[in-house]
Amino acid sequence: MAKFAMQTMLKGAFILTVASLISKILSAIYRVPFQNMVGNQGFYVYQQAYPLYGIAMTLALTGFPQFISKYLAEATNQEEQAQRLQKIYPFIFYSSLSFSLLLFVISPLLASLMGDLQLKAILRITALTFLFVPALSLYRGGYQSQLLMLPSAYSQVGEQIIRVGMILLAAYCYQLLGLTTYQTAQWAMTGALLGAMLALIILKTAQNKWQLTALFPPLVIPYCFQWRKWLRLMRRERTLFKRLVTEGGILTIFTGYLILFQLIDAFVVVNALKWHGYSLSAAQNLKGIYDRGQPLVQLGLVLAGALSASFLPNLTRYLALAKEMAYQRMIKIFLRLVTCFSLAATFGLWALLPWMNQALFKENVGTTALALFIFSIALMSVIQAYQSVDQSQNRYLPSFKAGVVGLILKLILTLSLTRYLSIEGASLATILALLVVLLLLIISQKSVVNRFWFENGYWWKVLLSIGAMAGVVYGYRLCVEKFFVITESRLALLLASMIGVVLGVGIFCTLAVVLQLFTVREWLLLPGGKYLLKLFRKRGENDAFR
Repeated sequence: MAKFAMQTMLKGAFILTVASLISKILSAIYRVPFQNMVGNQGFYVYQQAYPLYGIAMTLALTGFPQFISKYLAEATNQEEQAQRLQKIYPFIFYSSLSFSLLLFVISPLLASLMGDLQLKAILRITALTFLFVPALSLYRGGYQSQLLMLPSAYSQVGEQIIRVGMILLAAYCYQLLGLTTYQTAQWAMTGALLGAMLALIILKTAQNKWQLTALFPPLVIPYCFQWRKWLRLMRRERTLFKRLVTEGGILTIFTGYLILFQLIDAFVVVNALKWHGYSLSAAQNLKGIYDRGQPLVQLGLVLAGALSASFLPNLTRYLALAKEMAYQRMIKIFLRLVTCFSLAATFGLWALLPWMNQALFKENVGTTALALFIFSIALMSVIQAYQSVDQSQNRYLPSFKAGVVGLILKLILTLSLTRYLSIEGASLATILALLVVLLLLIISQKSVVNRFWFENGYWWKVLLSIGAMAGVVYGYRLCVEKFFVITESRLALLLASMIGVVLGVGIFCTLAVVLQLFTVREWLLLPGGKYLLKLFRKRGENDAFR
């Protein structure tokens, strides 16, 4: 029975991982045609409000649902779980409602702080997304507590499809009907509301299919006009509310850390650029160029996110079974894989960035700022890996402290560096803040875990493999530019970039095998790893896998 439950849990984790990957890819890819259609300024307007939407959806996807799932798992039967949901729902409902109303009311102030009063309308639309957080969190957390991941997965993907479709439709109307960039961004943000509605319909419908109607409380305003009962509940369940804020809040910080960085950028970058001497229009254009780094980083983080989601259940299982040696070994494998592949993705993208920038975004501007910014792929991937390790150990405080330090540092550095170094300074502020967070997480972890950096010559093998890969791809780009004229065609640049990607992957994998960077166990844990083993063994490279 326990084995079946574990298999169900792992299968559920896989389903959520696939749904998360699809959603992240959709969320990253739509930004390219959107920017192409509305330009840097239109992209800037939408990106100013996006971090607030990102916080709402992080709460509805992971922060609250994971806490609810854990809270319900402490109950002994479904009747007790239903009672627990009835207890926690009012707290989530009124917290979300309060934040939504506050954000709606102070939108003019926030727009002023962002340096652009015309952002008021899109900020108010974004505030409405928080109204969907209670119901979405309730259903997703409830289903996950029953190890039913399909409803959450379907709702997540369906929500993204509707949202992305509405964003692209708004961009098309911008070109067809002559909307302003602010009107376009407002219509684009309504896609978030429509997507949330569809997600709620999917989740609500699923309770009949899975016969869980008795588990969920009715979606009404709890304790409406019954303030005395509500106050009594607040006093009686203060511990529960404290757990919701701390555990749910920390999970939100873990999963939406770069979104919080984007929120800081939304308030600081344009203002700092104006202090630097740029006009509002020029500052908006530069901020739009700076925001091009977001989809690139988001795609770069997909593999690290998949590895984190895949390894976390196993880490938790080994720890629960008190298999310390197996647990430590799995952590080291996890950290080795994430570190190596995130560095490979970062340096590969860096070598091809001028081509990718022009191929995707029409013009090769802001490349220096973007080249700095994409190093957050490697830093954030390893940070998330260390946070996953802490999460498997139920150690939240070290990650929370490191996260807070990083946010404060990001704010201070962005204010100062952007003022003097333009958007290159904003990128540098992100990298320096993430670097400090990573160092704090490494210091807080056990020394036995951190030994993976130096075991079996791992570090020099990584440097050699990635250095050679980046050098060859960079040389390939220089040679093509010298002998061919491809910068006038975006399609030619895109095709040349794809060839560069294939070349880089081939060189990196070859060197990883020759240098025995990974063991057989580690290769088999990778997607397609079994195929690589067979491929090299057919070529007589057996020794490389010992």
